[in-house]
Amino acid sequence: MPIASILLLVYMGYILLAGGTSKEKYLSILVLATLTAIAMPQGYLLMIGDAEISSLRKFSGLMCFLYGIYYILIHRIQVPLEITFRVVLLLGSLVAGILVALAYPYTEPIIPPLPDYSWDFYIAGECTKIVAPLEIGNALRLYLGLAMFLGMVVSVKVICDDDDLLSVLRKVIIYSQPLAYYGIFEFIEKNILGDLTLTYDINEIVFGVGESTFTHAFTKGGGFYVLQGVTKEASHFILSMFILSLSILVWNKVRAVRFNKTGFSLYHVYLLLLIVLMILSGGFSAWWCLFILFLVYFALRYDVYKKSLRECVPYIAGALILIASVAGSLLFFFGEE
Repeated sequence: MPIASILLLVYMGYILLAGGTSKEKYLSILVLATLTAIAMPQGYLLMIGDAEISSLRKFSGLMCFLYGIYYILIHRIQVPLEITFRVVLLLGSLVAGILVALAYPYTEPIIPPLPDYSWDFYIAGECTKIVAPLEIGNALRLYLGLAMFLGMVVSVKVICDDDDLLSVLRKVIIYSQPLAYYGIFEFIEKNILGDLTLTYDINEIVFGVGESTFTHAFTKGGGFYVLQGVTKEASHFILSMFILSLSILVWNKVRAVRFNKTGFSLYHVYLLLLIVLMILSGGFSAWWCLFILFLVYFALRYDVYKKSLRECVPYIAGALILIASVAGSLLFFFGEE
């Protein structure tokens, strides 16, 4: 069992057995599940023989889902009929889609899933396409995962108030800082000290990560090695940094509106660090993420979402012109790629 799995089980047990109200325990589990979902650590929770059982993200999400249901039952919280209807309608439509796919399967060749083929084939564009019929086991697994996620959404909506959500958001931002520090450590190890395997070895010991072909991968058009963080590839690491950056933008807006706190703070320093890490990570998606962050900052800065349609016309026109300019520039400079 990897070290991270042991620590997760110990901390989860501490949350459940330590003192505090059931509401406090639920919020702590929610923070933990949110952090593991954002970090996207690769690896397994438990290995039996050669079979890897679950993952840190799935286990944390499952515990949050189960404790949320337990909280709703013991406190006899009434779930609004409208929410129940929407969840049932969505899950029912997915069942209908699965049945249609079984009756009329897609028979055209597609890119096969890993780990049957190497990532190197994907990168080189040499991956042979195959016909992959729908498997009931995989469909059921994905379906149950979505059902669990919807259950978590419902439990958060009926259990948490605004103060609870702000507390969770603030703790997620604060407790996520080791992810960024680890990214800095990885950049120094790979690109300054020249050690390409130390961070991979750490991930293997701590998280049980399998073999990764991105250990020696270079950034597109640059001389730096890509950053993986606790994930397997740069795009996952970029997504983690992007979600945290987006959370900080929202939190800064909340601080200004609700707590009347403006001006420069440590949150801005953390945001700048996340942006730098996204750029250094080496994935092209970092530039799209930065563009989205700019649009979100623009909307929050000028409260576009509070204005009428007539008032928003200049902002919408400006945003469309900016999008067209950025897209044109990207196509001009990276058209071949």
